[in-house]
Amino acid sequence: RTDSRGGGGAVRIDNGRVFVNNLSAVEFMTVSRSGEIMILEGVKLMAVGMVIVYVFLVVLMLSVILSARLFKDGARSSSSGGAAPAARSRRNVVAVISAAVAAYRAGGGRGG
Repeated sequence: RTDSRGGGGAVRIDNGRVFVNNLSAVEFMTVSRSGEIMILEGVKLMAVGMVIVYVFLVVLMLSVILSARLFKDGARSSSSGGAAPAARSRRNVVAVISAAVAAYRAGGGRGG
């Protein structure tokens, strides 16, 4: 007797033994069991990959925080004098830009 079902393929019963797609019930169970094993292996591999990525991101985050602290401390010690050097620097930039504009206008607007 043959019973054709939508997703399972052909089911055949011969002398009291069940065959699915020409595989005996024991063989069919072995094939489906190996599929389950493959899925479990895939899940394990996915979990290991996710853990590796998570550890990498934590290490990256810690290194960024550490380097930010190191460079912030270095920037504070090198700029002793407070806001006065920043104000002088801005005045120097304005003076340089003013001189460049004056030189440009004096040269008749040509680049050289």
